[in-house]
Amino acid sequence: MVKQSFEAERQQRLDQALARRWPHLDRAAIHRAVRDGAVSVNERTATSAGQMLEAGDRISADLPEEGETSERLPVLLPVRTLHADEALLVVEKPAGVPLLPDAETGIQSVAEVLIEREPALAHVGGAQRAGIVTPMETEVSGLILVGRDEATYRRLKGEVNRGRVERRYIALVEGLLKGEGVIEAPIGNRRHERRRLRVSRTGRAATTRYRALTTYRLLGRTYTLVELRPDSARRHQLRVHLAWYGTPIVGDRLYGSRRQELLDDRLFLHLGQMRFRHPQTGEWITVQSPLPEALDSLLRYLRRPRR
Repeated sequence: MVKQSFEAERQQRLDQALARRWPHLDRAAIHRAVRDGAVSVNERTATSAGQMLEAGDRISADLPEEGETSERLPVLLPVRTLHADEALLVVEKPAGVPLLPDAETGIQSVAEVLIEREPALAHVGGAQRAGIVTPMETEVSGLILVGRDEATYRRLKGEVNRGRVERRYIALVEGLLKGEGVIEAPIGNRRHERRRLRVSRTGRAATTRYRALTTYRLLGRTYTLVELRPDSARRHQLRVHLAWYGTPIVGDRLYGSRRQELLDDRLFLHLGQMRFRHPQTGEWITVQSPLPEALDSLLRYLRRPRR
């Protein structure tokens, strides 16, 4: 790579200017270069590929020239198929792998893996969605429901929206939860903060059922392993509800403590069981996914006798 400098000819986004200068690079490679500090604007390191440039701004960048390797980051773990028939799939997403294509990370998504395996999925549910019906955040692991054709996708999506696809998560939370209970609290946006949501009287109705499984003590702190069953499918629902309840999910820097001593690379949240009626046959299908080793090993550590 050879460092090159040029001036912006007009007002535009930084990634657009870089793509015009290095047309052989895809969007993911450009975003990754900005994230890694390889691009500066007016002698200041660029912090966002989407920042706006003014005509005359000076851009300097160390980007691969055509013919140089710029490999895409690999999938962190294989995406396993746990159920398959003519109409649908249920696959297992590892934590750290995005559900849909994400130019910011450059990591291959579950959707891209599915399309590589089954090209006919490319436009089911929308471009590059691969028929994926159920949402899941990058830091979470577990079961994903996929419709293999548009009609099945739409029927399954309707079942999810009506709360008829039962999803059971396992989570480790900070603090003490006892017995069983229901958290009913509407979830809405925060002003001037797009990433985080909050419990709000003007938000959309959301219900989460919980059942405490095991309590742990470590260095004067209490943790509870819980089973969670959302009756709705709001974005960040489990994270918002548990944090509002005073028991944030372990590993959650967004709604819990920024300093996470037990988990620093994911949430302790795993979708371990999914139950739904098959859209064609009407029979009940139940699929299970065991707790990933990273989470299971943490529980073994918490169970270890202390002197």
